[in-house]
Amino acid sequence: MPNSILLYDALWSLNKGHLLRKAGGMSNGLYLEYVPEIALVFDRLQHNGYLREVVFPDRNPDSIQFFALSEAGREKLHEVSHWYEQLPWYLKLWGRLGLPLPDS
Repeated sequence: MPNSILLYDALWSLNKGHLLRKAGGMSNGLYLEYVPEIALVFDRLQHNGYLREVVFPDRNPDSIQFFALSEAGREKLHEVSHWYEQLPWYLKLWGRLGLPLPDS
C-alpha cells in the first residue's frame, strides 16, 4: 500500500484516540488499530514529530511504549485528509490494492 495512504490511515487512527504500541525494536512489535502495515510509516511518523510518547507512571522502562498524535500530526492529518478526499474513487482503490499512485 502506498505510503501516502498508509500515512493518512495512521494519522486518522491516532486522531480517533487509538494509541500506537511499540514493543522492542522490531517492526513486528508495532501495533495500531486499523493499520496493520504501521511499520512501513512508523519512522516517518516519528522523524517528522507526528507522534508524542504517552508515559504511564507505573510503566516498566523495558515494557511497551505508547504513542499518541502530536499537534504537528494533527496539522499533517488536516493536510493529508484534504489530499485524500480529492482523490477520485478509482485512485483510492488503486492505492489500497498496493499499487503506486501517479505522482506519489
